[in-house]
Amino acid sequence: MKRDERGAIVKYKARLVAHGFVQREGIDFEEVFAPVARMESIRLLLAMAAAKDWRIHHLDVKSMFLNGELAETVFIKQALGFAVKGAEHKVLKLRKALYGLRQAPRAWNAKLDATLGELGFTRCATEHALYMRRRGKEELVVGVYVDDLIVTGARAEDIDRFKHEMAARFKMSDLGMLSYYLGVEVRQGKEHISLGQRAYVEKLLQRGDAVRDSDGGVAEAKQAQHRCEGRRDALVEHRRSAALPHSYPAGHCVCSWLCPPFHGGPARRSLDGGQEVAALRQGVA
Repeated sequence: MKRDERGAIVKYKARLVAHGFVQREGIDFEEVFAPVARMESIRLLLAMAAAKDWRIHHLDVKSMFLNGELAETVFIKQALGFAVKGAEHKVLKLRKALYGLRQAPRAWNAKLDATLGELGFTRCATEHALYMRRRGKEELVVGVYVDDLIVTGARAEDIDRFKHEMAARFKMSDLGMLSYYLGVEVRQGKEHISLGQRAYVEKLLQRGDAVRDSDGGVAEAKQAQHRCEGRRDALVEHRRSAALPHSYPAGHCVCSWLCPPFHGGPARRSLDGGQEVAALRQGVA
């Protein structure tokens, strides 16, 4: 299912998926790593666009893995219920990548990297998922996160030209101005861009039973907090026992990409802070 910034279902998806877990390294695949833009880089890109008063647009590549070209020879069994009559014993040879293959992300990234290179983009030396193109007065920056592309530049006509160039090579969805990206709501204004996670936090509060009670307060998950007494190993052990998974609201808040300082070792104070953030977000603290 694909959801929008409010959590509503936009569309349902169904895909044929290969059993990549049976693949053997060195036989069925070699390299699998595919770079994606780090959240720090995305925030820097948003800050730069806000400072320059650039508009940011959002593109989505449809069924991106099916565009990847395989370097290895891969055979798969015919899908159950879709076998060719009279040839059920035969297998299929893949010409392109398929969802589920271990090398599918890398194959797609290689295809996208080659395509952007053909269009005149230069990849950033320190962030391999950021690309820039300068031609005369044109200045475009593209950030890549798997199949999501965000593009910004000084002139609207340059962005539109890039959209047409990509649409001529892949099946694309033009999502217009960036409003929702990786769970974060984006609001673009005059020389400013604001980020929020209202729907995300509300979902966490509901999942963790930390919603508004009849008195207007927040029902804290006290048992989870008491078992975390400020020690990182206690938190790790608590998560392992599923008593404090990432579904616990405070844990989600401190692990959110908007709060990266807590990633290294969240402790009791981090959880308390996350709970306060959640309460403030609900307007009850």
